[in-house]
Amino acid sequence: MLTSSRFAYTQARLQVRHGLRLNEQQWRHLESQQGLANFLHVASESGMSDWLAGLHADDSIHILEKSFSKHFRDYVEQVSHWQPAQWRKATLWISVLPDLPLLENIRNRGEVPQWLSDDEELGPLLEVSDDALVQRLALTRYAPLTATWHSTTSMLESWRTHWKECWPDTSAKALAGVESVEALILCHRGSFMELKTHATAAARSELSKQLGLQFRRLSQQPAAVFAHLGLVALDVERLRGNVSSRALLLNSVAAKQ
Repeated sequence: MLTSSRFAYTQARLQVRHGLRLNEQQWRHLESQQGLANFLHVASESGMSDWLAGLHADDSIHILEKSFSKHFRDYVEQVSHWQPAQWRKATLWISVLPDLPLLENIRNRGEVPQWLSDDEELGPLLEVSDDALVQRLALTRYAPLTATWHSTTSMLESWRTHWKECWPDTSAKALAGVESVEALILCHRGSFMELKTHATAAARSELSKQLGLQFRRLSQQPAAVFAHLGLVALDVERLRGNVSSRALLLNSVAAKQ
């Protein structure tokens, strides 16, 4: 079993990253910037600068989307290396979460973004037979999802099943903490899907507040890592939304000229 002292190093690293998060006043200042180039310039001088590495105002929306996806995967991998070895597998599995809607669409032969064809992992899954798709999926980090690929089980449920299989033998207290973070996010997801568009920002803000409380309350426990990654995901989602909306507006103006 693991004690809180084993997570002291992890918590110290998380605290540094947590301190880089923008507060609401900083977010509002950033979101007041007009135009993509100006937005990127101001954001690159903030605590969100690492997430914009390699991005340029003239990049296509597909390049922007692909970049945010890669940055998140890389960050989760980095955080996993801060963890005690027993929790690294469960932490790494978090990097798959943002891709679940894409995988669901691939499974159902639905519409996928254009940039996906250039993705090293997901691109090869497109426009192939079902059997070939599963064979290729088994060679990727998504391999655990092959067990239920041909079932009616949702991607999220398949993901959660494997995530819990990755949890090490640990104390009841540690597991309860992780489960409380999971329950908080699942509750938000369930209610969020029922909200009107104008209410989504407030819902995300409330989730951020609750995850922040969990991060502090569950300090030096494995749950603090997952609360932190939840906060990071919310921040990146907000940043991505701001960048994408400005990029689409820029493309729209360019198309009319």
